[in-house]
Amino acid sequence: MDLLSPLLTVLAAAVLGLVIGGVRMVRARRRRGRLHDGAAVACRARLAVGSAPLRSGRLHFSGARATWRERRDRTEIDLTGARFVSVLTDPRGGFGDDVELRLSHPGRTPLRVALQQDDAATLVTLLAAADGPPAPEAPETPVAPVGHRWQRSRWAMATTALAAAWVLAWTYLVLGGETVTATVTGADPEYDSCDVSWTREGETHESEVDCDGEPAGAALAVWAMAPPFTDAAVDPEMTVIMVPLLGGLFAAPGAWRLVRDRRRRLRPDEAPGPVVHLPVDRELPALSEDELVPAREEQPSSLVARLTPYALRQVPENGWEEPRRPLGAGSPVAAHHVGLRLLGPVVALLLVLAITTPWPYRWYVLASGTTGTATGTVTDDAPVEGPGPLPDDVLVRYLTPGGSVHLADVATGRLPEPGETVTVQYAVDDPGWARLVGRDDRLGWGAVAGVAGVLLAAAWAGLRCRQMVTRVRAVRRIHSQPPRPAVGLLTADAQGDPIALVCDPVVSPARFVAVPLMTPLPQGTAAALAGEPEVALTAHGRLADGELVVLEVAGRGALLPVGPASVPDASSLLLLLDSAGSFARFAAGPDGDDGEAGEPVR
Repeated sequence: MDLLSPLLTVLAAAVLGLVIGGVRMVRARRRRGRLHDGAAVACRARLAVGSAPLRSGRLHFSGARATWRERRDRTEIDLTGARFVSVLTDPRGGFGDDVELRLSHPGRTPLRVALQQDDAATLVTLLAAADGPPAPEAPETPVAPVGHRWQRSRWAMATTALAAAWVLAWTYLVLGGETVTATVTGADPEYDSCDVSWTREGETHESEVDCDGEPAGAALAVWAMAPPFTDAAVDPEMTVIMVPLLGGLFAAPGAWRLVRDRRRRLRPDEAPGPVVHLPVDRELPALSEDELVPAREEQPSSLVARLTPYALRQVPENGWEEPRRPLGAGSPVAAHHVGLRLLGPVVALLLVLAITTPWPYRWYVLASGTTGTATGTVTDDAPVEGPGPLPDDVLVRYLTPGGSVHLADVATGRLPEPGETVTVQYAVDDPGWARLVGRDDRLGWGAVAGVAGVLLAAAWAGLRCRQMVTRVRAVRRIHSQPPRPAVGLLTADAQGDPIALVCDPVVSPARFVAVPLMTPLPQGTAAALAGEPEVALTAHGRLADGELVVLEVAGRGALLPVGPASVPDASSLLLLLDSAGSFARFAAGPDGDDGEAGEPVR
């Protein structure tokens, strides 16, 4: 099997990604230099209010002002005077060097801006140097509220409607017509089609339909279409398969978007307010690693209370909560995680089926039915070469004892020349299925490879399912253990997912354990952990590296873990608690000046 081509493809993709990233970085740093020289510059950026979807636009820098303009309706947002709150250094849905800034505007819902990291460094530096309030003409609600998110799914409704119209049109054409017995008048083996004719109401009709190498004069059942396509006919089997398949493929993206929006859609009176309010009325000095070390005789609860304002800035406005799921996540394995875990086995199964499907079925038809032998000739059609050790398929034309000419694909280990004479074994009841007679036959090997591939893909999927079931059982077992008191705070990782930093309230010095949490969180959890340092927090399981830990907030619900807990080092803890301070140091450059930015810590 030739591995050079796929390896070159992967290498080319990697090089292309590096080149694109390098070009984006160079252009962003050139923009930063031109802005420093007094020129006005602009870059691509996406902006959103609160937890609403990001919208595309351009960010314009001019002097000490930063203004975002929406790409379609030209909405303009003045970001001057906004306060840099936190940053996601590895956000979902962006390019590899994109970051997502969270800004707080006085009297306005928090803003989120996603852009290239060097452009983000420019914006952070500009906001830090800007003085005074934002321009008064800036609108207070720059994008549509969550309650009207459905308006952005018009393309989804259009594609779903077109797919439905496609299926309904075919339903009318088939049900409004009739099933007739047509006579094959000609065949085109290259395209697996036949010319047929039939008589309806004393009038002869002719059409081209899909077929399987039926000879001229053979009878073939077809569906004659309803008006206005009375002269058209289709193969029933192919129509039943292809019409729903094409309609489903066309409707799938739109249907998925509509289902997702339906789950997120809220009536105006149901739209939730922010569950976490940022402490934007006062500045917080940047944290240092030394400040993460408990002071002498400082209790764990005091350390948590001191760091809570920093952690609060990492928490999104919705606190990872969903109004329609007040009890939070019900399982440690989310539905989309199940799909992602089974994606590899499903892709492998589809690949095996696409490559080997004909061989097991062909072998079954020939092994279970009545067969005969005939002499055939290899056609000049291009052979289908199997990858690696798998057999090749060639098209053979042969004549049965009854005088009928048939075409059939046969599996072979040696590619014969066009026109070469071979002996085939064919199915009497279905002459379209045949195999070679002799040592060149590889149908058995192809069938074994197909069945083995299906079994391996199924075993892979079963192993993944077993791992997920084991995780669920392990979390339930941990949750059934006696609880122990704990103190902690809630923050976010580089992708914006919730993490609880927990420690034992009686062990000094305090040592934080990071517990990644499932979303959504139980209603009220974020507000409780953000505003009540003495909240009754309990932990099930050992607060140690590599252990599963289930947390509970009194009066709310269980906080289920996504994975094992970990013990972050000082630099990781600093990023979890003060991402804004870490990114501001990156924006200021390696020497702390306002020059070219260094490398951010992710």
